[in-house]
Amino acid sequence: MESYIPNFRGHRALILHPNDADSELLVRQLTRLGVETEVIWPPPEAISKIYEVIFFCADRGPTSILDQSLIDGDIPLIAISGTEAPGRLEAMLSVNPSAMINKPLRNAGIFKALVFSYHINKYQKGINKNLVVLEEKIRLRSFVFKAILSIMKRYNLNDDDAYFALRSASMSKNIRIEAFALTLISDPNQNMKLVDAEISNNSNRNLTTPQFSENYCKG
Repeated sequence: MESYIPNFRGHRALILHPNDADSELLVRQLTRLGVETEVIWPPPEAISKIYEVIFFCADRGPTSILDQSLIDGDIPLIAISGTEAPGRLEAMLSVNPSAMINKPLRNAGIFKALVFSYHINKYQKGINKNLVVLEEKIRLRSFVFKAILSIMKRYNLNDDDAYFALRSASMSKNIRIEAFALTLISDPNQNMKLVDAEISNNSNRNLTTPQFSENYCKG
């Protein structure tokens, strides 16, 4: 079973924070954990993608640089904040940090923030990846409907049997049904041969849905 607690040794952390007691304590504690650190202030115009985690001061300076430099929450962000001013909190939340540390910083809490930030960032990236797959399926769903209608018309099948034939043909080609439906609409002459073959094979094996063989024979 994969551990929820990562090993941070050898990881690189960027600290966007003024050089003061808080940043010095943070560097010391991260160094004890084996994390390589770099402190930069004020925030640069661009941020390198070489870091595994970014700590940033949420009380001072713009946070828009984080939006511009980090794509889709690719790097865990940990906010460092000692204020409850609504404007600063809103700016902090706009960059979607994975964790937060209260000022003044103490040794206790930094390791916990690292653990939570990595875990939440990994979880969020998993959600985003699933959303991309779902959005693609939704986009291609119209092609599935068109392919089913085309098969129904060509072979005089009902919608259930047409879907079964489409699914069987996509499985024979070892691709998702949505992707096969798109190729079927794009090149029906070539890909309908696969559908015809699956209908014939399934009819011969008697592995079809109810009325499948009867409907096909009528066609």
